[in-house]
Amino acid sequence: MKVITFPGQGTPVALNVFRSYLAEGSSAFRAVFRDSGRIGVTRTIEQRPADPVSIAACSFLLFDLYRRSRKNNAEELLFLGHSLGELGCLGAGNRLFGLSETMKIASLRNKLMINAAGGNKYELWAISAPRSQNLECELQPLLRVTDVNLANVNSRMQCVVTVPQGYTTDSKGTPQWAAELALQVPRCRIQRLENPYHIPFHNKNILQGIEEPLLDHMWQKLKSQGLHTKRELEHPIISNLNGKRITDVDKALESFAKSSCNVVNFVACCDTLNSLGVSKAVHIGPGEVIGKLMHRNCKLEKSQEWNTVEDITKELGDVQDSNSLE
Repeated sequence: MKVITFPGQGTPVALNVFRSYLAEGSSAFRAVFRDSGRIGVTRTIEQRPADPVSIAACSFLLFDLYRRSRKNNAEELLFLGHSLGELGCLGAGNRLFGLSETMKIASLRNKLMINAAGGNKYELWAISAPRSQNLECELQPLLRVTDVNLANVNSRMQCVVTVPQGYTTDSKGTPQWAAELALQVPRCRIQRLENPYHIPFHNKNILQGIEEPLLDHMWQKLKSQGLHTKRELEHPIISNLNGKRITDVDKALESFAKSSCNVVNFVACCDTLNSLGVSKAVHIGPGEVIGKLMHRNCKLEKSQEWNTVEDITKELGDVQDSNSLE
């Protein structure tokens, strides 16, 4: 059994890498990235590489490329996305949404989160503690007495939090809460992450109102494609919400909507993969962030990056030019 992963909104498309896809002359790359019907998509990615629409679209295109390899078609697959990446599991992975629909859902989700913030701006910080056995638990005192909110539990030694912009900082630009945490947690490293839309990611107190409109929009998209009566997924998805394996379409849609406004429990997802005995993984780009997280959390015999031209051509083998996801 092999798991396919997709990255989240914090992994922008690297333009030098993306342009190498466009320049690659093999038939598979030409069919995916230079199709006349996708010119607008590739232009969007080049113009706005950090936009969630571009990240979702790039993942979709790269998985289209992956599916064209004959040697990959017979494998038993399941899917795991990180935050926005869970949309890739629904669209590219299970063909519930085409490329255009996937981009529209990514755009709506982003707009709903921005609107829910009500004009307030938030920062995103990664907290790493190599000596910790359970960093999430060590953060609980901080979460109880400050406006710091947990967003992602990426490993037992790394979490991501969102914080309202404007906290008092020291001479090095470190917020007071971060300085206090560094004194409490041995060898704690705190790093600000890019958050171009200043979103309070996975903060239930602020974002819970986006669940219903996002879920309703996805059902309407399924209905417009005649897929609203479909009950079983083609391939199981591991839910960001609780790490459970999902095989039902309705539960998969609900998982993505709920996990968009709740903490991403990536550790629970990886624990499930370990319990299922999953030994192989392909990490669909952009970027290599999810591959690194999986390396920390999972017992994998083989792990492949599907990101750079070199990574892909090494694994691609023979292709089927007609096997498009659209």
